[in-house]
Amino acid sequence: MLLVAGALVASAQQENSSSPPEPKQNATELLEHQSVFEEPLRPPYTDPFFPQSKRMPYRAVPTVVSTSQPQVATIDHIILKGVSVGGGKRTALINRKNFAAGESGTVQTPRGPVNIEVLEVRDRSVLIKVENDPDPKEIHLSPEP
Repeated sequence: MLLVAGALVASAQQENSSSPPEPKQNATELLEHQSVFEEPLRPPYTDPFFPQSKRMPYRAVPTVVSTSQPQVATIDHIILKGVSVGGGKRTALINRKNFAAGESGTVQTPRGPVNIEVLEVRDRSVLIKVENDPDPKEIHLSPEP
């Protein structure tokens, strides 16, 4: 009896496997929905994935940036932090960067980077030339508190 049951199951499997496979659907036929995200023109603005979220309460407003002359750092933004002498050569610490006489480089200021050239390092001051300024400026060490 077991042999008869096994034979029936085997013949049923052969009938199922001999039937032609169903045709597969095209990828374009499977795409029934397409997501479209539009930003609303007036409040309330909502996140399309999390509509209950408060992350987008305001719309970003573009700002107009003036293209007038860039802000130039004044001599007040260039600070002499210290003067050191080593091996007969003086170096100055200006806005966290070391310079010797004749060296040039960029220092960071609150108004952005500024190119300077150190003309002379003195005992308690430095003579520098700031970019776009033809006149040399002297910066003194600030008095110690």
